Amino acid sequence: MLVVMLSGDLMGVSRVEGAARQAGISFRFLPNVEAVADFCAAQPVALVLVDLATPRLDVTALVGRLRSDSAGQAPRTIAFGPHVHEEALEAAATAGCDQVLSRGAFMAQLGTILEQCTAAN
Repeated sequence: MLVVMLSGDLMGVSRVEGAARQAGISFRFLPNVEAVADFCAAQPVALVLVDLATPRLDVTALVGRLRSDSAGQAPRTIAFGPHVHEEALEAAATAGCDQVLSRGAFMAQLGTILEQCTAAN
């Protein structure tokens, strides 16, 4: 099982990476949409975590590429961002992310999210 994260927040990446390691999940941090889409096209990825505060993020383009380019089945996509960035959260939902959460809710539910990912695979 492989989880990929797109974020510009290295502290957040570190927290997610630690939780993934504890859960026995392979984790990969990638810095931009192109790297995530290319990586997912080359191998099966179970889950893509998208930090909506990532600079120059086009979540619609990312979800579209994941659905069209991924090897086999497109990965589940969870987007998260500051609760005050309502437009970004709405854009992620409209783009087709499987789940959209505030940053606080995402971090609070991280263990559960990773457990569900392992149970699904």
